[in-house]
Amino acid sequence: MTNKNPKRPPTSYRAPRSNGSSADVAPRRRGLLGNFLAPRPRVESSMPKIPTSLWRGFIAVVSSPVLVLSVPLILLVEWAAAVALGFQGPFSVMASALALPPVGTVFDGGLATSLFGAQAGLVMLVAFVVLRAVILGFLTAAAVQKLDEDHVSAAALKRGVRIIPTTLAVGITDMFILTISSILVQILGGAIGLLIQIAALIFALYLLVFAPVIAASEHRGMPESLGRSIRAGRMPGAGNLAFAAIYVIPAIVVSVIPGLPGKLVGVNPSVGSWAFAIVVNLIQVVFLTTFAFRYLSIADEVPEAPARERPARRR
Repeated sequence: MTNKNPKRPPTSYRAPRSNGSSADVAPRRRGLLGNFLAPRPRVESSMPKIPTSLWRGFIAVVSSPVLVLSVPLILLVEWAAAVALGFQGPFSVMASALALPPVGTVFDGGLATSLFGAQAGLVMLVAFVVLRAVILGFLTAAAVQKLDEDHVSAAALKRGVRIIPTTLAVGITDMFILTISSILVQILGGAIGLLIQIAALIFALYLLVFAPVIAASEHRGMPESLGRSIRAGRMPGAGNLAFAAIYVIPAIVVSVIPGLPGKLVGVNPSVGSWAFAIVVNLIQVVFLTTFAFRYLSIADEVPEAPARERPARRR
């Protein structure tokens, strides 16, 4: 597919597109589940190495006042809204306020349950997932524009609204995966259950993390973005599974480790607690931007889904 973005700098970091040979085309189109069950793409990925990706994501965020200032602003609004709904702490959980789904979905579930109880919390979890989808849409659009055009403008707001169906689909899918894994945890319990829970988080991030980036950068619809994210994540040599684990495991540790600032119950966090939450959420945005950079670097290498074959008409 020819990219028609006239604003992309001539020294783009994006990889050159493939030559479009017939060897890159699969025999028939598959649905969303088919993208996962199909053999891995034969194209060897030229995905940047993880340290390089993290460095580019970090530079992109810290050089953007919009991305940097959005972190404490969103955190303050979310904390004020939670307190208004009866949140009593601990404030340290707000370190996951801007976490990527499905880690952010775990935070939403815990906050919904603590505020509204077990039964009503399940209903409110859907509302929290919708809110996260909106925030993720704006942050993803801003990150993509920063990487592509080296600035963030009001156009990111319009693009963020447009990709909300995709970010919402990611959130709902992650919620479903976490629900299934929670049932397995209750059945198996112990260390095996914990490993299943962590594996489910890594698995969900590995397959779906690129979908919002695809929707924002390529103007694709929700189903196509989800399917393309699965194909991009499964490309050989990309290291996406390892990078998903690098994000998920520390994110879980930060949320449960004792002795961190803001661990005490209460609604009056200290300056240190605020600083800790802002820094961790800024790191969350750095990872979001890093995932965006990694996809944009190999976007033209991801195989397209072949056209769906139409059934022959009977005479």
